[in-house]
Order: sequence, then structure tokens, then C-alpha cells
Amino acid sequence: MLPIACEMYKRTILSVDPRRMFGVTTLDTVRGSTFVSEVLQISPDCVQVPVIGGHSPNSLVPVLSHIKPCIDLTTEETVRITRAIQEAGCESDRGKPKPRTSTLSGAFAIARFVTALAKGLAGQAGVVECSYVMSNVIPTISYLSTQVELGPDGVQKNLGVPEITDYECCLMETALPFIKSDILKGEEFTAKSQK
Repeated sequence: MLPIACEMYKRTILSVDPRRMFGVTTLDTVRGSTFVSEVLQISPDCVQVPVIGGHSPNSLVPVLSHIKPCIDLTTEETVRITRAIQEAGCESDRGKPKPRTSTLSGAFAIARFVTALAKGLAGQAGVVECSYVMSNVIPTISYLSTQVELGPDGVQKNLGVPEITDYECCLMETALPFIKSDILKGEEFTAKSQK
């Protein structure tokens, strides 16, 4: 959706301020916090799990090596939690329809992101959320979900792709073609709608 919104802005306003355009991917980080908190047996509010890449199941990359609080997960836990986060957004399970997400978790994620935006706009320092933003962090990708520091002008700083494990690197390499495809679909949709 973000590429569609940005392309529409370009056609009507002539410029896009990339610091003020956000794709909300907080639901992915909320899911990550929930799954990790079950392993740690603590409240999800106490856990932060960055999720980078895209927002579709094939393109999101949970960065479990950067969980806060810092913990060491086994390989089996890492794979299980990664798959759970990625599959939580799937629309079907073995051919049977299931809800994409519950209303409450989606509402919670939106409220959390809007609260973070408000804190950033108010000038609070150190407000960091994952968001799908216009980016040149990876030169071949024009949009990417990364951790961003929010401030009075929107994105104060894109924190980019952190140092990731070999497993996470493999996930990212797998995700890149899907991210490119999703971006292209949005841009092509906008181009067709303008004709």
C-alpha cells in the first residue's frame, strides 16, 4: 500500500517527503513479542522483537538476534518463532479460511504506532518503531521495513538493517524478490489507475 500512496502523492502533489510516509508493520512486531514472551514466560509488553523486510508472510524477517531483553534462543525456538510470525499473517491454513488477524491485536498495533508517532512529534528522544518506509538501505529496494527513530519531522533516522545472523541473512535474501514484487505491484496498480 505504501508504494501506491507514494505514487499517488507524486502524481497529485509533485513531491513526497519520505520522512512522513509510513507503512505500519507494528502488527508483525506485536506478534513477535507475543510468541517470544510465551517462550520467556513474561508479559509481551516487556519484549521487543524487530521485524524487517516487507509485510507479507514471504517478505518479513523477524530479527530474533536483536530481541530485547537480550536472550539466546535455541535453533529450534528461532525457527519455530520465525515461522509462527510469518504464518500469522496467512489468510488460509491448509485450505481452510481463517481470519487474517484478530481485530484487537490490529487495533493494539495501530494504537501503539500512533502513540509512538505522537511521542516523536512531541520531541521525545529515542522513540523507535519498525515501519515500512521509502528507503535506500538496500540499493536495489526502494521501500523496506526497518527500525526507524521518530522525531518532530517524522523519520528522524532510519536505523537500517542491523547486524544479522546467517539464518536471518538467508531469510532476507529469500525475502528480497518478494519485496521487489510487492513494490512493483503497487507501482503498476497506480500507473494503471492513472490511465
